Amino acid sequence: MLYGVGHTAFFRLEAHQFQPSMSILKTKIAHRKLYPSHTKSTILNWNSAQIVKKVLRPTTIRCHTVNNISLYTLLTCSLIVGISLASQAGVNAQLRLALASPIQAAFISFLLGTIILGTICLQQGYSWFSAASLSSIPWWAWLGGLLGAFNIAMSIFLVPKLGAMALAVSVVCGQIIASLVFDKNGWLGYPKIELSLNRLFGAVLIIIGVLLVAKK
Repeated sequence: MLYGVGHTAFFRLEAHQFQPSMSILKTKIAHRKLYPSHTKSTILNWNSAQIVKKVLRPTTIRCHTVNNISLYTLLTCSLIVGISLASQAGVNAQLRLALASPIQAAFISFLLGTIILGTICLQQGYSWFSAASLSSIPWWAWLGGLLGAFNIAMSIFLVPKLGAMALAVSVVCGQIIASLVFDKNGWLGYPKIELSLNRLFGAVLIIIGVLLVAKK
């Protein structure tokens, strides 16, 4: 809320924000009396600077707090994504039982996802492609939907035959192998990272783990 005191204006902030102290207000009133030649806009600009400084300070503190816990939040989100992927394969496999082929189940899965994402995009109201951005996109950047359709259809086909554990570990194994190649060569926009002995040893352990899990 905006209050007027003589030629001075100040904001009363809510309880969770910083409220300007009375000493600051008295100083501004005295400043106005000693220097009557100062215009109202000068005082208001000074007041606004003080208010913005006080309001933004707690925001900075909150950002630092979020940054301190962001690692744990990201790891938790990654675990949720892993659980979701394992659940998605089973859900789509059950859907496939009522249909003639895995492709139909994948289509229904993508259709529902498209509706949800489209609704969110409309709610956000962001602009889409511009002429400059379209010209800068490589041709293979449009293949993500094709790869996604392949992944969903194959997971629907494989999960009844392999089981959730073997499917998940084998998928991770393929991701590790592809990631090593992409990192070493800097393909698909990934930063170029040399293949070290530790990275190679970790990949071999994952492959061994896949063989152990797949063996019944």
